Amino acid sequence: MADIEPIIVQSCAINGCHGSGGPQAELSTYEQVKFYVDNGLFKSWVIDQVPYAMPIGTPLTTEELQKIGTWLEEGACEN
Repeated sequence: MADIEPIIVQSCAINGCHGSGGPQAELSTYEQVKFYVDNGLFKSWVIDQVPYAMPIGTPLTTEELQKIGTWLEEGACEN
């Protein structure tokens, strides 16, 4: 998660969207992110970009997507 948390903080857990007080579900903690990992929505939206491409605005780089993909494949551990 050490490589993934900065990506989520910079791209997802922002006040304009998934941060504290944002209009969408908060993604500020591991438990909040893990909920969406476990139900498949995180991979669907971030990696597969179906039915939505997340994050909206500035897309993740290929390197960031690869890091997230590897993290998901390895079980999305907190450490």
